[in-house]
Amino acid sequence: MKFCAKCGSQMDDAQRFCPGCGFDMGAGQNTSVSYYNGGQDQYYGGQQQSPYDYFYMHEGVRKTNAMGIVSLICSLVGLFFLGPILEPLAIIFGGVGISQCNKYPNLYTGKGFAVAGLVIGIIGLVIGLLIIMMMGSFLGLLAAL
Repeated sequence: MKFCAKCGSQMDDAQRFCPGCGFDMGAGQNTSVSYYNGGQDQYYGGQQQSPYDYFYMHEGVRKTNAMGIVSLICSLVGLFFLGPILEPLAIIFGGVGISQCNKYPNLYTGKGFAVAGLVIGIIGLVIGLLIIMMMGSFLGLLAAL
């Protein structure tokens, strides 16, 4: 038994068209690798996908990676406000965004946002730590006087 990749209806192995929605299971895809298991997880080309991602992969629509955008925003805002808090978040989100873009290149765009957020986050964190160290040594000099 197999399941329809579009609606999840149960099908016989010999059937090419889904009895529930009419989806053509043999059109340009390997049915032994692509299946639907009731909305839990999708496996397409050996990679786990959610049904939402499965739709985008098969419709040819690519979406911008949200982690990359969040990383870039955190890094830029962190340069001016709350740097020690936002810069580490920018580094984390940037790393996750790059990982997602590399893992699912047919699904996500926006790897540049993630890379920029990661790089700016690292630079901002280093600058912030240097400022904190300089302030500490300056306060130490004032205390010695």
